[in-house]
Amino acid sequence: MAFICGMYFAFGYALYFYITWLPTYLLKARGFSSNYAGLFSALPWITSAAGFWLGGLATDGLARRTGSLKIGRCAVGGLGLITSALSLIAVVHTENRVMAASLIAVAAFCQMMTGGAAWSVCLDVGRRNAGVVTGLMNMVGNLGGTIAPVVVGYAVERWGSWNIPFYVTAAVLTVGTGMWALINPRRSVISQPG
Repeated sequence: MAFICGMYFAFGYALYFYITWLPTYLLKARGFSSNYAGLFSALPWITSAAGFWLGGLATDGLARRTGSLKIGRCAVGGLGLITSALSLIAVVHTENRVMAASLIAVAAFCQMMTGGAAWSVCLDVGRRNAGVVTGLMNMVGNLGGTIAPVVVGYAVERWGSWNIPFYVTAAVLTVGTGMWALINPRRSVISQPG
């Protein structure tokens, strides 16, 4: 259960950048006008919808084709988080503001591909108690989401750097990738009466 919660902490941490700081980043760090900042702030949410849908298809399709929940859930989840992390690092290293905004949308797409796998693995390991597992996972994800805006604000105010939050988020997503590798979707997390 700890690995599931750790993975979703990373998911929530990265998600809340888009919710809280993305428009400000596009305006202040990348110099977009208000209209273009609004357009590029919406782009990650558009790509996220496609990511959720494709990730759900991929996790079920891989599990069915390979006969392995580990591959179906953990490969999709881990690949989604690590490609999101790499996309965020690429944002820091690109000078072109449109490319940077587009890479943020790619990062959101990759991250959201893990959504279906995350919720499915809760059903896999929670079985009759899946509600308890999903509730705990979601709570820990929201804790990550609560911390992220504070870290971003602190880094920008204290060090005047928008790059540090991207590196920190990429590091958190990388740790989340490691959590995916440790999840066993076949093992119940609820002890059965003996």
